[in-house]
Amino acid sequence: MTTKAKVADPQAVPPDVAGQAMQAWKCQLETAMQLVETMTEGAAKMREWQLQAAVDAHANAVAAQAAVSKAGDPGALLGTEAQWMQRNVEQAASYWRILFETGLETNANLLKCLLDQQKAAGAPGAAVDIDTSKGAMLEMVERAYSQWLEASRSLAGGQALPKT
Repeated sequence: MTTKAKVADPQAVPPDVAGQAMQAWKCQLETAMQLVETMTEGAAKMREWQLQAAVDAHANAVAAQAAVSKAGDPGALLGTEAQWMQRNVEQAASYWRILFETGLETNANLLKCLLDQQKAAGAPGAAVDIDTSKGAMLEMVERAYSQWLEASRSLAGGQALPKT
């Protein structure tokens, strides 16, 4: 005796259940699209910063090369090298800080998209204040960066590095 598998009749699904399922599906798809858009925006911002850093590094190298060719004594050459290295360190620190902040902002926006989707679905535990946690993280990074910059200034042999 063979039995046939029962196939659900699409017409047999109550309209309210079908509508709820369709709405949940749309919500998930919209969230996925928002996540992709957020990641794309973050990647584009990082690319812009990378391009700007490359342009700045090139300009710094060209200026240093011109100063090296004009240096007439060891003291001038040493000063040129020190200034070039100092600018490179400052630009590198700024570059990495900006990339970190952009990544942090992108991650916070991704989390916000997910939490918004949870709120829309009525999920418990979706009430997290992203701005507060993001602010705390940025303050921590700012303190670490300031400490690093002060340590760099002290290592520069008392030379006054420009304040950021």
